[in-house]
Amino acid sequence: MSADSQQVIWLKDKLPIEQRLRKDAEQTNEILRDKLEKVQEENRILKRRIKMQLEENKEEMDLQEEFYKDIMSRTRD
Repeated sequence: MSADSQQVIWLKDKLPIEQRLRKDAEQTNEILRDKLEKVQEENRILKRRIKMQLEENKEEMDLQEEFYKDIMSRTRD
């Protein structure tokens, strides 16, 4: 058997393995991409909720500040 024919046989044996590895890598990539998209969407939702909560807290603090200033001004009078 010549070296060329041995290499052809080796390549024929290796091809299905490489194809299977490629397919597995593509499937893994798809799974990871889906997970990444899900996490990114969850992060967007979380950021919106945090922003809303911060706005509510600021509004509440502003109201409390106004209330206490009003009380302090009344006690001075």
